[in-house]
Amino acid sequence: MSISSVNLLWQKRFRGLLPVRAHNLDDSGRALLIHPDPLEARTYQVLSVTPSGQSQELCAVSVETVHTFDAVPDGRLLLGVTNDNLYLFREGKKTRFMPDRRVAYSDVCLSPETGWFVCGFANAIQGAHAVAFGDANGRLGWMKDLRSAVNRVAISWDGRTVAVGTQEGQILALDNMRAPLWECVLEEPVTALAMPSAGPGCVAGTAAGTLLALDEEGGFRWRCPVGMPVLAVATDGQARWTAALLADGAAGLLTCLGPDGGPLWEYELEARPTGVCLSPSGKHLLVSAADGSVWLFDVDFTQAVGDPSARLPPQLAAARRAVEEGDLERACAGFSALLQAAPHEVAVAEEFEQARRQLVERRRAEAEAHSAEGRFRAALEALDAAFAHAPYDAELFTARVEARRRAAAECATRAEALEENRDWEAAGDAWLEALELDPANTAGRAALLRIRQAQAAALTSEGDRLRGTGDMAGAVERWQEAQRLHPTEELLQRLREAEVARCVATGIAHYEAQRMPEAAFQFKKALALDPGNDQAQRYLSYTQGMSAGSGIADRFARLE
Repeated sequence: MSISSVNLLWQKRFRGLLPVRAHNLDDSGRALLIHPDPLEARTYQVLSVTPSGQSQELCAVSVETVHTFDAVPDGRLLLGVTNDNLYLFREGKKTRFMPDRRVAYSDVCLSPETGWFVCGFANAIQGAHAVAFGDANGRLGWMKDLRSAVNRVAISWDGRTVAVGTQEGQILALDNMRAPLWECVLEEPVTALAMPSAGPGCVAGTAAGTLLALDEEGGFRWRCPVGMPVLAVATDGQARWTAALLADGAAGLLTCLGPDGGPLWEYELEARPTGVCLSPSGKHLLVSAADGSVWLFDVDFTQAVGDPSARLPPQLAAARRAVEEGDLERACAGFSALLQAAPHEVAVAEEFEQARRQLVERRRAEAEAHSAEGRFRAALEALDAAFAHAPYDAELFTARVEARRRAAAECATRAEALEENRDWEAAGDAWLEALELDPANTAGRAALLRIRQAQAAALTSEGDRLRGTGDMAGAVERWQEAQRLHPTEELLQRLREAEVARCVATGIAHYEAQRMPEAAFQFKKALALDPGNDQAQRYLSYTQGMSAGSGIADRFARLE
């Protein structure tokens, strides 16, 4: 088993190097490494190493003895796990997660995109087990109790889905709101777990030596016995490639598999491996070992010898399954995405065309059924959906035009009946729907104008009535709604007069309370709308010679 394009970019060794984790590598090949400071106790150096092997210290964190660090690729957010504490390091600050609980943590995984994370833990006597979800500020989102010890946890790059692997062989997928998505039960303890950039699919490894990939519904994509216990697994952002670390003694083996679980490449490691990471694009591979060694490989698995299926991502199986399930929309979307990535795949194009034709015919049949029942708008929507997949079908275009005409006529008839019954709001909505279907319908626009005039007249009358009862606020509200429906100069003048009266009244209230700046502001607003308002001018002149600190002005105010 070999591939033509695998290159070792660099190999280094750092004393006490912590195991690399799922997201320690970005698409450029820049690796994040963490190891104890050789001189300062309780201090860890966070390094960034380029593909050329140049190292740069990003920061240093001070904390008690940590057995696991997980971090985003640029090092701005880190999680450190001790036997009974979980610390979050962000912008030079250290936060302890769940400080009021004494628990033993088993595993943790961090989402680079959102900073959300998931961790598995047990109580102090190992009698109760759970997983917890936290955010980038170290706040607890939720917890979920489990019946078995949590061996491994994983979270997608976008943080929307979580996977949990237990000692009893259970793999559970949850969304970020704790809702269960699926469950898969194996006969072996789960010892390794990894997730792609998005979606609830995952890859896993077991203590008995089995590697497997699960799809978005928890079904097996593939299953491969490897004969040695699996220590760690990694996958790329699309879950096409899988890298796994195997060990049954002091040495270990790195093995890489394709989209169907077929072996692509193996590499023997002289030291016991501790961690593995694939970049989201699958172009770089990072491996760490217990003796502090770390390797960065540049890989191109699409060039795998004897593996033609490696050129196609696993979405092909999902698209074919969608066809079998009758979900042709999802199938067509899947085939289309595949062809964008690989436009030369003739077989996929043929499957896409067959699914597209089935979908168009289905939508045609739905439109005919809707038309027979007089539901022309629904028929038009079905034909629009069909036309989106067959934009050059002349017969389909003609059918859409006729369906639109009949739907517009049906809306107009309904609108006229509602207008006759003086149901102005429903009639207006019906005319708007008719105009959306037929923008050239001038008679419909004239009818909509009549309706809005009638609505505005009713609102104006109601506002006049409220003004007569002293409810000026209610009157203004009705007039404003009437002005929105059918603007007139008369209504605008009423609103202007009402606003002037309100400003003057508010200004006088402030004046009497000796709040001169506020009073002057209101009087100036009134004069901006009505420059000749005598009352506003008079009171404004009163305020201009008075200030909050003027004792004489205060005395004159009291004399008034």
